[in-house]
Amino acid sequence: MRELPRTPGFSRVVHALFNRVGQPAREVLVFGRTPDGATKVVLTADGGIRIEVEPFPGPEGVEGGFYLIPVKPGMEHARVNWLDREGNEGSRGLELLPRPAGT
Repeated sequence: MRELPRTPGFSRVVHALFNRVGQPAREVLVFGRTPDGATKVVLTADGGIRIEVEPFPGPEGVEGGFYLIPVKPGMEHARVNWLDREGNEGSRGLELLPRPAGT
């Protein structure tokens, strides 16, 4: 998982799950790393969509945490970001790109 320079310690990967080759995605997994101090990860999208999850610890000796958010495909203008203990956004947030095929 590649670290992104504008969001140190925070990353995102988008992976679409398909029924069969060429069919639209059933579900999209958004996952990545969170920095120390992250208490929540929030995904927002058009239409007032907001999904919050708590990070979980990684393997022993690995700093920060990890998150996993399953979502339906086709969310418009979706972004993911982390929040600190006070609920402040920890970064500029990341767009859910690249957009999976079939969405």
